Amino acid sequence: MPLRRPAVGALLVVGAIVAGAVLASGGSASKPRTGSVPTESWQGLVGSPRGDVALGQRMIVVMRAPSLALQVQRAGGTATEEQERHWTAQALSAQQDVLLKLDTKGIFIKPELRFTRTLNGFSAALDPSAVPVLERMPQVAGVFRVRTGTTPGGIPYYIATDPKVTAASRAVLDKVPAMTDYFVGLFGPYPFGSTGAVVDHAPKVGYALETQTKPLYDSPPDELTVSHELAHMWFGDSVTLTRWRDIWVNEGFAEFSAWMWSEHTGQKTAQAYFNRYYAKKADSWVFNPPPANPGGPADMFDGSVYERGAMTLQALRVKLGDGTFFPMLRAWYAAHTYGNVTVPEFTAFASSYAGRDLSAFFQTWLYDEGKPTTW
Repeated sequence: MPLRRPAVGALLVVGAIVAGAVLASGGSASKPRTGSVPTESWQGLVGSPRGDVALGQRMIVVMRAPSLALQVQRAGGTATEEQERHWTAQALSAQQDVLLKLDTKGIFIKPELRFTRTLNGFSAALDPSAVPVLERMPQVAGVFRVRTGTTPGGIPYYIATDPKVTAASRAVLDKVPAMTDYFVGLFGPYPFGSTGAVVDHAPKVGYALETQTKPLYDSPPDELTVSHELAHMWFGDSVTLTRWRDIWVNEGFAEFSAWMWSEHTGQKTAQAYFNRYYAKKADSWVFNPPPANPGGPADMFDGSVYERGAMTLQALRVKLGDGTFFPMLRAWYAAHTYGNVTVPEFTAFASSYAGRDLSAFFQTWLYDEGKPTTW
């Protein structure tokens, strides 16, 4: 999550289900069981493996009618097979209703894949003229352009954008493949099956979120934000906190990673970011509260957790030298991939790896109030 933004909002409603859709769309469907509704609909896909589609821009159309997952949630978390079939049929009926209404307007769409499990919607190759028609339909929650490919390092990527922000997002999103491969070299193997992004047109939401494999953005993001959220795939989504008060192991690491991407691309160095923030006065928000002692929930995502948190890692980098610091980070990631960690576990790991007592350093940077002066 980026700096000083709230943790809830409408972006999750549409964005998260689009993230699930672009992940699912790379798969194929199995043969249906007996019954009126194919089993694949319960897996997020309906019908046979991907068929031929007309030439056009690939889109995901998200319906307002509830998905199977939402229906089950509303029912208290459990449902009978009969209920699942009924709700799946309702979702498919809502999709078909939209397709028939489009047909009456002279717009014929052949769905590539249908989704009913984690969202209600379909993917198709659309003529651009169909997009504004779909967006005006009350049954449609959103329409997203989709780009797919593979990073130079071989990791599949899926990028979905609201057409309203596609052009403004393109330059930064084009860097997602290179960012992913850079962090692989810096930290270790990518922990998931694909990378990417989802950009919505929801500027009132006011935040981005590190949704696994496809971070969500409420508006066209800048390069620092995209690199921050992408770094969360390693630190936050794979190696993640045990307790909320350990939020620094997520946010401090992601912010430092964004500084490193900037340095890697010949822009501002991590030390330049450090110097910029260290020049602030001792009572600045940059230094308080301490990253590993943020206080209650109201302060958990304060700016100091991010910026002083990233400064902590840059100061440690200088103290240990790149030859020790970066191998230590890779070893930390390798030791805790897909696991939960605490701040004390990291500080002990760093001391052990470096072969020196770093407790005073971490006390100064992570726990003491005010501006660090000696370390």
